Amino acid sequence: MARFWRFALMAQAVLALGPARMRDAMRSVVDVVGNGFVEGGRAPRADALAAKKPLRCFQVSNPVMTPEGLVVDDEIIDAPSSNSPSCQVTLMDHVFANSYGQPFVARYEPPSCAFRRVLLNLTVVSEGRQFDRLAIMWLGDVEVWRTSTAEPKAHPGIVWTYWKDMTNYLSLWRQPQTLIFDLGNLINEMYTGSFNATLTATFVDENLPGPFARPADKIMPFSAFRSSQSLGSAFTYPDERAQSLITLPRNIKRAVASIAANGQADEEFWWSNVPERGVNAFSNMTLPGLSSFREVRLRIDGHLVGLSWPFPVVFTGGISPPLHRPLVGTQAFDLREQEIDLTPWVGLLCNGREHNFTMEVVGEGDVVVPRYWVLSAKIFLWLDEEGSVTTGSKPVVNFTTPIFAPEVDVSLNRYLKYQQTIRRRLRIKSYIRRADNKTLSMSWTQKFTMTNDGYLKDDGNFQQVQALYKGQDMAAEEEDLFKYYYAAYAYPITTTYESKAPDGQYSLTLDANLTQGMELVINGPTAFPNGLEPFEYKLHEEMHGTNVKTVRSGHAFFYQLNGGNSSGGFGSTHQTYALGARGWGFGEMTSPDFVSQPLLYRREVSVENETITQDLQYVYKSNQDTIDRAAPARLFVPGQEDGFAVTLTKGRGGSRVFSGDELAVDYGKAIVPPDPRRSATVDKPADKDDGEALPVPEEPTVPEKPTVPEEPTVPEEPTVPEEPTVPDEPTVPEKPTVPEEPTVPDEPVVPEEPTVPEEPTVPDEPIVPDEPTVPEEPVVPEEPIVPEEPTDEAALVPEEPTDEAIPVPKEPPTDEVVPVPEEPTDEVVLVPKEPTVPEEPTDDQPGRRLWETRRRAQGGDHGGENGGEKRFLRSSKRRREMRRTFGAPESAKKRPGGPGGPLEFLNF
Repeated sequence: MARFWRFALMAQAVLALGPARMRDAMRSVVDVVGNGFVEGGRAPRADALAAKKPLRCFQVSNPVMTPEGLVVDDEIIDAPSSNSPSCQVTLMDHVFANSYGQPFVARYEPPSCAFRRVLLNLTVVSEGRQFDRLAIMWLGDVEVWRTSTAEPKAHPGIVWTYWKDMTNYLSLWRQPQTLIFDLGNLINEMYTGSFNATLTATFVDENLPGPFARPADKIMPFSAFRSSQSLGSAFTYPDERAQSLITLPRNIKRAVASIAANGQADEEFWWSNVPERGVNAFSNMTLPGLSSFREVRLRIDGHLVGLSWPFPVVFTGGISPPLHRPLVGTQAFDLREQEIDLTPWVGLLCNGREHNFTMEVVGEGDVVVPRYWVLSAKIFLWLDEEGSVTTGSKPVVNFTTPIFAPEVDVSLNRYLKYQQTIRRRLRIKSYIRRADNKTLSMSWTQKFTMTNDGYLKDDGNFQQVQALYKGQDMAAEEEDLFKYYYAAYAYPITTTYESKAPDGQYSLTLDANLTQGMELVINGPTAFPNGLEPFEYKLHEEMHGTNVKTVRSGHAFFYQLNGGNSSGGFGSTHQTYALGARGWGFGEMTSPDFVSQPLLYRREVSVENETITQDLQYVYKSNQDTIDRAAPARLFVPGQEDGFAVTLTKGRGGSRVFSGDELAVDYGKAIVPPDPRRSATVDKPADKDDGEALPVPEEPTVPEKPTVPEEPTVPEEPTVPEEPTVPDEPTVPEKPTVPEEPTVPDEPVVPEEPTVPEEPTVPDEPIVPDEPTVPEEPVVPEEPIVPEEPTDEAALVPEEPTDEAIPVPKEPPTDEVVPVPEEPTDEVVLVPKEPTVPEEPTDDQPGRRLWETRRRAQGGDHGGENGGEKRFLRSSKRRREMRRTFGAPESAKKRPGGPGGPLEFLNF
């Protein structure tokens, strides 16, 4: 009967509307039925309702307190902390279309309302087909936010909102600024998506308590200084030398630098690169090399002052696009910066002279990375009494060279297996005197470790990667144990990736798994908000820090049709996220373990085929009900068009086609032309110990080259099923040229443990030992562990002569010494020679282009590569190699990473 009435009404509609208009109406009915409305007048499916409005993309992150309440994405999840007055200012309402080299530029004037907090809301709408894009916001020449875009889809497109607490830049917001938002994009016949972005600032007249340091008194840029040209000021490294001459105030009390760094184009997927000995495993291509190790080094006047091991960000087009819609990857909308405490150096920096700040990025063997990395930095300064001058001793610097121990198994044109480990350590100590005439001992310590195992076969079409990057940072004022900054971080990432050649209607298929985690501990006075601020008013006791633990795991299938003219796919992703508070207990102060005292925020979300099938959120002491949503997944229709950006034929997706040089966009001319495969400058002992800034060398220091529920427990990381074990390929004798001669650095210097005399004196230069011997082994030569040459291993010398010398306490003996390898016996000393460097691949190498095309399912500002989920166990051979490298068990107390050793803290 229902069908009869429907046909009767349809006939009347035809007479009323006419055939043409009725045909259009019927098409819309078909669309609605196809999108989820079912026969019988029942409610539409969730995906049908979602089809009427843009798809909401989001990143799981810490909530932010606004005047309206606690917000996540574009939703209020809890009541506000107070009724503080506020005002809003729209900073930007702009469409980024053909915007390479044409950022949004506006004049910012502080609002008339009083404010002590600043919040930013970025909302972006986009539809069509487009790559993911990197974007950077600047206040003058200071970078304040690095983000990226989600990949859009056809009408009605996508939308995302992200809130960010910007109170730490308060000194900048109180002054007029040139506001620059640099989002490079390109529109053409195939890539039609523009980004309509609205940026709103909320100025709030309230202070939220929290452990982060009060906003810095002054923030100074270390960048390319291009705001006067209405351009962004990021360095494009190594095309540009990352260098600035900076004169700092003389009354610095505390100084913290922050480094923003991420790879693009050939370096976006650096964490899946292979060791140099495996780059030629397949004869039809050259695999991306320099290993899976990347290090950003910060120097002042040639002295090494801090290190950064970047987070392996997977942008929204990376590996397989369906992995990231609508749930984007960790840090995709807000890239975290590395803090480096410069306080031990203020005795030298406060001399009123220019100081040469430089950055470099290196991989295996201290070789400068290919193009390119986007770099910038800034210096947060907390000042002492006006007119005072901070003085101090020259810092003592101890560090180890990166101890790289790869194991490579190559069967030419069949498979490549590799296991990589690397360790690094830096410690800086000095004495400074502030306006109160007290002499304080300041120190900065960093420790890192990496393991990265991989397996490739089928001419590189199949790759597995299992990696873990760990580190800890600590800044301490040794006279007061509670005045410290402590950070610990662990970045596990596991991926499996397989691409297949054209088959039937598919011109390309990609099957990928990705599991990525982040454990982050922040204690003490950080330069950035750490997530505790919105909850501090609810807590009964003062907390000192926070920790975050998140795991994101997904699987996706991606395909291209009609020779790449259209694309589609399906995927499912699950993420858990927990934010906990940390107290003042001694075990919590410097422990990298997750602590929930109490649990402040938790979210668990599942996505399937662009539908949020589950979203559960918990908020500490919330006056609102716990958020718990569920919806059925969108049905996948084989061959459907999802509008993902497709793979281009020229290199790594669209990253080269849309790079600055391809578009003849002037991103800033390199000071020195790139010089392929050159090693970074090795640290040398300082020529001057009088506290003066070293003269800027004519040659660069870095060679260029390319109801409130009970608190839920924090879940354990979800068990991700391992990929089927790949059987070992039959052993094929390696070509004699596969094992490369280990690189021996020129004239390594092994520092003696520094001693501090009663009275400051200038010590003798460090003793230069004989060059280390390199054992010859028939299979894979072991790379010798050579400590990097020390810088500034000098006694503590006052920066400037004064009437009263700064008392320098006698340092007690310490176990923190640079590991020195045991001197081999009965072995031939090899004469160092220039390392054999494979020829840099060029665009006329079809194998390279084929590999780069397969590394990514799309292009844009971000290249693409994939890896594996298989777990690699250390073989007995590897254990023997590690034992031979680091010593027998009875010496474990002294060797790096052993029980009680200097790297014991890395056992998360």
